[in-house]
Amino acid sequence: MKRFLLLLPLMFFSCGRVHPHDGDILWSITLRGPIRGVPAYHDGVIYVGSDWNRLFAIEEDGYPILWQRVHGDFTGAPVVWEDGTVTATDWWGNMYTYDLKGNLVWGKTEGAWNEYPALYGGKIIAIHEVDTAITTLEWINRDGSVERVDTFPSGTGALGKANVIVRSDGTVVVSSALYDVIFKIYENGNIVKYNIPGLVGHASTDGEAIYAVTAGSMGTLLEKIGPEGWDFVKITDNTSRRDFRAAQPIIDSRGRIIVLTDEGLYVFTRGLYPLWSYPLSSCRKFSSCGVMMPAPVVGTSGNIYFACGSNLMAVSEDGRLLWYRDFSEDTVKVIEDISPDISGLLLTDNRLIVTSCNGKIYSLYVKDSPDDGPWPMFQHDPRRTGAVGTSY
Repeated sequence: MKRFLLLLPLMFFSCGRVHPHDGDILWSITLRGPIRGVPAYHDGVIYVGSDWNRLFAIEEDGYPILWQRVHGDFTGAPVVWEDGTVTATDWWGNMYTYDLKGNLVWGKTEGAWNEYPALYGGKIIAIHEVDTAITTLEWINRDGSVERVDTFPSGTGALGKANVIVRSDGTVVVSSALYDVIFKIYENGNIVKYNIPGLVGHASTDGEAIYAVTAGSMGTLLEKIGPEGWDFVKITDNTSRRDFRAAQPIIDSRGRIIVLTDEGLYVFTRGLYPLWSYPLSSCRKFSSCGVMMPAPVVGTSGNIYFACGSNLMAVSEDGRLLWYRDFSEDTVKVIEDISPDISGLLLTDNRLIVTSCNGKIYSLYVKDSPDDGPWPMFQHDPRRTGAVGTSY
């Protein structure tokens, strides 16, 4: 009997370990950094870059680190092919592709490539700044050869931080907050340019309309460019323009447009009708390592997971706070001058992957899986392919 009583606390402890609660940290790894980019995931492997001049492939359970490759700082989003081959662009604009074991397949070091390419139809679609006068959009085959080249209008400027989205009809959408511009590139090579004053962050699409957040004299707006024309809804009255003060809009399978700013989380219908909001009155600082605000992720449950500085929050489909975790409480400070603000989020089955400006990556348990909407994540799916689905 005494032996049973002594074992009882251990039994309860073991049960707690076997059945974690939502938001519990399963593991964390110090990668040094800061980690300015966002992670990708495929077939049990997490891919993430850091400012330590490394691109990492990490087993889903945290160990081992399968491989790491040294080049320039990787600050964008790795794109993962179906077989685990990964393509990533470093801070210097060099683009590299590695196979499942980390062997270099090809590298492109001429000119400068954008940090957020897309994968569509078995090809990488990326922006190439050939020189100061010529910027192109190029379709790159698996062996590194270039199949197609479209040239942007003269005076476009460098698009290294621009995002590439490929719709299911083959139309490419390129957005750049640096130049307040959105391009649509059609299959026939025709390029349409939209000037978007005050564009903040990257644009998103549901396959038909384009959604973007702007900040200017009218306040912060969610703008919609669709077949029926141009429309907008006001998010807040704040008229002070600050770079990267809103995340890329999320479009989920429920038809919701989800926008995160430093003043709150806002949810709209595709017709721009406001559904609800979650205010963040104390949140005025995002990503001290200088990247864009991390976009929220959405689960099949309808729950939304998002970051406010070093705080990670989960809210229900109707906007109720479910739980939150403050990563500033992490006693291990990897980089002295940089706070542990969250730089990237990624949702896999029962796992929420969180990257930190402070150089750490975390895996949290959540009883959820990725939503299958047209744009439920920063680059649509865990592989960050940038291809817009049609299941909406």
